[in-house]
Amino acid sequence: MKCPKCGLLNPETAQRCDCGYDFEQKAVVISVPKIGSRITDSFESKRTLAICVIVGLLLVMSLRIVAFGSEYLQLRLVSAVAAGQTITQSEGAANDKRQQVIASLQAFAYIVTAILFLVWIHRVYLNLSALGAFNLTYSPGWAVGGFFVPFLNLVRPFQVVKEIWRASDPDEYAWRQARTSPLVGLWWISFLGTALIGRIVAMLGNQAGTTLNSLLNATRAAMFNDAFDAAAAVPAIILVWSINKRQELRHTHLVAGRGMANAGAE
Repeated sequence: MKCPKCGLLNPETAQRCDCGYDFEQKAVVISVPKIGSRITDSFESKRTLAICVIVGLLLVMSLRIVAFGSEYLQLRLVSAVAAGQTITQSEGAANDKRQQVIASLQAFAYIVTAILFLVWIHRVYLNLSALGAFNLTYSPGWAVGGFFVPFLNLVRPFQVVKEIWRASDPDEYAWRQARTSPLVGLWWISFLGTALIGRIVAMLGNQAGTTLNSLLNATRAAMFNDAFDAAAAVPAIILVWSINKRQELRHTHLVAGRGMANAGAE
């Protein structure tokens, strides 16, 4: 048996080389990569797609910050009217126009980013089998489909991303034994919080035309929503980049393990 560390020939029954290399430890380390070596070539890094998702999230965050400033200007305007001051028709029209433009930009950025994110989920889940993760719970299509099923979408996206995180672990080849990062839970809580607060703000917005007080309350709620959504983009950005890095690193370890296996066979 040739030692892959120093090249010394050892008896087949040897457990350890004179240089200290442990043949039994080698067998444990490369056993799973050898299984995965047949499929690691089908792995494709989704770095470019991940960057596109992150850019989209940064755009959503930036527009939320802009919207916060616009809501603040509206709050001052409405507060002035509530205090008995008079504003011109052009000032009111300019405020409404600004709000509409920002809302349209936000809707466009959100839709594009959501599509990119779902495509990314599909692609990174598709990568899992190429990274040696067998007996996955879902199919790549169902990993995305769970986002659209009422009530099920309260838990299924979290379960899918948790499985992606664990199966992308670069150090634990028995992926079901891998731990889930608190980052996944933070991302999901932020996602649900964004959806819940958005609905409340929409309800208040529908009632905002009745009184000045209701408009003030709706504007304050919208400012809180903008601030929360901007903050909620941060764990999503970290999550996307972290999963991409974990998959690339796991693939690197699998390829390295295959190289060790080939060297040992020689």
